[in-house]
Amino acid sequence: MNIHPIIVHFPIALLMVYAWCELVSLFSPSLKDKLTTTKLICLWIGVIGSFLALQSGEFAQESFGRSNLIHTHEERAEKSHALFLILAIVYLIEQALKYNWMSKYFSFLTLEYRTTLTKILSSSRVQWSKAILACLGVIILTIVWALGGAIVRGVGTGDPISDWAVKTFVGSSTGVNR
Repeated sequence: MNIHPIIVHFPIALLMVYAWCELVSLFSPSLKDKLTTTKLICLWIGVIGSFLALQSGEFAQESFGRSNLIHTHEERAEKSHALFLILAIVYLIEQALKYNWMSKYFSFLTLEYRTTLTKILSSSRVQWSKAILACLGVIILTIVWALGGAIVRGVGTGDPISDWAVKTFVGSSTGVNR
């Protein structure tokens, strides 16, 4: 039984919501603090869910076999997971600094280092970087989704996004004919 399609959609939705919240909080500073919890929940559950989706994808390969299309789909999925994982780690560090977990668990970091790190993470460049990375993650997720659609429905079935993604990222030899 292929459970990959069941597992994969929830993390994608959460990561998309996270990215939208990231953009809204960037352009609406009054909502930034109000959206922090939502962003953290969506991001962390999305990252954990995408890890599970990657694992279930490995099992799904037994049904579909290996092909250029599946390999490209898998590579892009791993890249999107890594990107969102980096963002989640940045948020973890921010929260650790905010709630003073750093001094408790990382006592070797002096107050000077913690203060400097807090200034860096709260800078507008880092805030913009998180928003840009979140948007890049959405683009990669869309490509992963389109390639997954081509795996399930077949190549050349009339879905313009899937057809474009296959043509752009896989080429003509997909190895999948459905």
